[in-house]
Amino acid sequence: MTGVGRKRGRKRLSSGTRFGRLVLVERRRIQGRSHWLCRCDCGNDKVIFVGSLIAGCSRSCGCLQRELARQQEMKHGAYCPGGPLSEYYTWCNMMSRCYNPRNREFRWYGQRGISVCDRWRGDFLAFLEDMGRKPLGRYTIERINNDGNYEPSNCCWATAAEQARNSRRALLISIDGRTQCLKDWCNELRLRYGTVYQRIKRSGWSPERALGFLV
Repeated sequence: MTGVGRKRGRKRLSSGTRFGRLVLVERRRIQGRSHWLCRCDCGNDKVIFVGSLIAGCSRSCGCLQRELARQQEMKHGAYCPGGPLSEYYTWCNMMSRCYNPRNREFRWYGQRGISVCDRWRGDFLAFLEDMGRKPLGRYTIERINNDGNYEPSNCCWATAAEQARNSRRALLISIDGRTQCLKDWCNELRLRYGTVYQRIKRSGWSPERALGFLV
């Protein structure tokens, strides 16, 4: 009797039965388990295990999950017709460098005490409002003061070359009251950077001599 009761209590499935966006089309048996070929409202077909349908785990071919994720992204302005904004990835990477110990760059940022300001930390829209969209070309976020935090007054969009000039590894040289990196000196004086660098680092020349200010 108990077994009969359980059998009668089960939901009888047939073609045309709807589960969310899915409509049952044809019953199939795969590896001894009952499945149904389902047609989603978006037009896609998908074979789904009957247990997933009854339990409510499957309500679409996958399009519903994608739409919900897209709506979530749109709430903080990260989504555009072509996908998430590149500025959103910049914001995510910035947060990861500062707060994720597993990030390979964490030791240069979070471990060094670099943090993200409260306004940007949990609000991508605030970050986008302050920074604006990236200029055309390959621009990334740069901290003007390399020892400062990520905050509106200390950040700008910069090219890789501009960032290299501001990195801790850049060789800064002061001559006649002017300070700029070695690469800029070489560009200004039309000298080969590699030659001048070797003169300073390997031959021990003073920057003034290496750049031709002293004979």
